[in-house]
Amino acid sequence: MFAKIGVKPVIFRVGDYKSAVEPFIRNDMSPENKEQTLSYITSISSHVYQGIAKSRAIPMTELTRLLNENAIQSPQDAVKYKLITHTAYWDEVEDAFRKTLKLKEEAKISFVDISEYTQSSTDTEGNRDNRIAVIVSEGEISSGESSQGTIGSEGFIKELRKARKDKKVKAIVLRINSPGGSALASDVMWREIEITKKTKPVVVSMGNVAASGGYYIACNADRIFAEPPQLQVRLAFLEYYQT
Repeated sequence: MFAKIGVKPVIFRVGDYKSAVEPFIRNDMSPENKEQTLSYITSISSHVYQGIAKSRAIPMTELTRLLNENAIQSPQDAVKYKLITHTAYWDEVEDAFRKTLKLKEEAKISFVDISEYTQSSTDTEGNRDNRIAVIVSEGEISSGESSQGTIGSEGFIKELRKARKDKKVKAIVLRINSPGGSALASDVMWREIEITKKTKPVVVSMGNVAASGGYYIACNADRIFAEPPQLQVRLAFLEYYQT
């Protein structure tokens, strides 16, 4: 579109692996972007496949064969190759519940909706002087206040300072799920984490995404917790940025 209307984008980026802007300047993926995309997809898929192989006691070579041959076309195929134990209709599932719960035939089963479960009250009377603050940081990073789907640097700083100054809060957990965004806003947030670490521990729990600015602020925590594929990919990026 840019070529047709005579617009030439001027892009500033650091490093060949910073690929978010490639749709504006290329018609295909760069070799570096292919390399990093293949790296994290392979890491994630390997983790998933190894978990399946272990839990179902299927040799990895056999699982790879089933994947390459596209052998699973129906639930019955999954049973045949031992990926699942058996199939069932919902009435059969309910019968299994009644058997486990030792209920009579046709007895009503009481189910709890997930929203009701999460809203149930919790008695924290004995732990009020020893709290852990959890600050959820989800969405793109920008300056200003936070909103739905956006991590605002000012809003983030307010919550972090509030937790830091609260004497009852003994540690802070940052739950980060962000593709990044503003470099300036990310650096301001990084600075606030640096100050907070001098007072109490700051721990990061990575969500599905912690890239660019999200990754930058995560790196300043005392500890980072992530799923194995995420950790492997992010450590690779950390090594790249350090060099």
